[in-house]
Amino acid sequence: MDYKRVKQDFRDADVTLFGALRAAADRYPGAPAIGFFGKKTSFAALIEDVENTARALLKAGVAPGDAVTFMLPNCPQAVSVFYAISRIGATANMIHTLSSEEEIAYYLDKADSRFLVTLDSFCRKVESAGARTKAGVTVLYTSIAERMPPLIRIGFALKNRKNKTPKPVGARFLSLKALRAEAKGLSLPEVSYDPAHVAAILYSGGSTGLPKGICLTDRNINELGIQVADAAGHRICPGLKFLSAMPLFHGFGLGVGIHTFICNGAQCVLVPQFTLDAYVKTLLKEKTNMLAIVPSMLEAFLRTDAFDGKDLSFLKGIFSGADSTPVALQERMNAFLKAHGCGEQVREGYGLTETVTACFLNPIERVKAGSIGLPLGETKYRIVKPGTFEDLPVGENGELIISGPVVMQGYLGDPEETAKTLRTENGVTWLFTGDLCRRDADGYVFFVQRLKRLIITAGYNVSPVQVEQAVNAVPGVKTSCVVGVKDKLTGQRVVACVVPDAEADPKKLRAEILAACRTRLAQYAVPTKIEFLNELPLTKMGKVNFTQLEKEQNERTEKQSV
Repeated sequence: MDYKRVKQDFRDADVTLFGALRAAADRYPGAPAIGFFGKKTSFAALIEDVENTARALLKAGVAPGDAVTFMLPNCPQAVSVFYAISRIGATANMIHTLSSEEEIAYYLDKADSRFLVTLDSFCRKVESAGARTKAGVTVLYTSIAERMPPLIRIGFALKNRKNKTPKPVGARFLSLKALRAEAKGLSLPEVSYDPAHVAAILYSGGSTGLPKGICLTDRNINELGIQVADAAGHRICPGLKFLSAMPLFHGFGLGVGIHTFICNGAQCVLVPQFTLDAYVKTLLKEKTNMLAIVPSMLEAFLRTDAFDGKDLSFLKGIFSGADSTPVALQERMNAFLKAHGCGEQVREGYGLTETVTACFLNPIERVKAGSIGLPLGETKYRIVKPGTFEDLPVGENGELIISGPVVMQGYLGDPEETAKTLRTENGVTWLFTGDLCRRDADGYVFFVQRLKRLIITAGYNVSPVQVEQAVNAVPGVKTSCVVGVKDKLTGQRVVACVVPDAEADPKKLRAEILAACRTRLAQYAVPTKIEFLNELPLTKMGKVNFTQLEKEQNERTEKQSV
């Protein structure tokens, strides 16, 4: 694609997020912007809805500069609320809908947020969380069924009649629908673009310590929309559909799944809650052209019979990220796509919430299996000796550092962590990712592992990802996760947690895994134990939760040694 043309189509990155949406609506007023259970919302109707929602926020007391905590699944109201927050110059504090009471209180206090928008079904949990905060919180609630087509709404009500949530009561609970009606005619403030304004706060996974608030500007998110559209391989414009199943409170779900596609004129087909059944049904019914997927979802695709006899030639882009995709899994998925009439390949990428999301992707014209691809747009990268600015040669493993317009402003209220992660050399600010990578002669980057995941056994450094690649290549292995378990003699020993195929013989498979590892790995990297599991634990974002797995394995070892 042509980066300059895409940037021109997008109009300008130096506008508010709402400004980018409004520019798309000016160009394509009648085109569908959102699809939800078959019901379409045009760009013109979406802009009207966003502005009505912005008036409701003002009516509730939200002022420019306030942090509004966003706790919604993918539904039309969520899209409107997100852009309405931008419309009045506030900041969207994005949190997971499955957050616990304690986590919600933490996020509210972290962002000094006194307003929260959520579903009516979450109000009881939110009320308890609000009682834990330093200041009170006003809750604006909506119903997931409100924007469903009539027949779907009736079915939803019947299905959930036993679990019907009582309506929230109290001065601190306000119906978003009622507020919208009361706020009609309220004038909206003129909000100009401010390069320092934090448009959204997203949170790190928090697998090691408390989650960090990642401050992203309007330009960060707009630039992402430009560079992803440039790298997509097909023009993003009216008529193209993206399956928006990744949640908005996730960098990919927000930055790519909504903002990139909607602000380039495409339609976002919303899936409020990911289940394999809902995902596949929506994909086949709507014939969505592009989708983002995590490795665990690829595995689910290959296991279901829902695609039997189905033609998938409408697919134009299948992007894999959020976790490393084993080469063997990519190859199986590519064969699956070909067998169903699709000429596309799975294209792996890489990103961090600190760069909104994707900043690397395999180009459509040349995919390298096992690689995270090339940098997008104006993103620059280097492979350096960890923690330094010392560049390393081609083929050598080092820390990936990144610069460019998508790099975050910093961590909320944490100047010390910000200074560790964002460092400047010769006037250029570099984001130190904490990820070990290497590059080849063509500039393609290969992810090795998180630096913090390194296993040190008897003084030797072992890459869990390298061991996983050897294990996953064995027929009969679905997936695996390799962890380090404490050992008095060696410090740590290598344990492979393996999910086998249903028909695999455990005794035979264990022997084959060990034989393959002895052939492909140094002796010190060969697993000392193969643990068979029914499934691997996942984080809320769908990544393999190696921290939890490592903890469980260590606890089990301690009990056995007592």
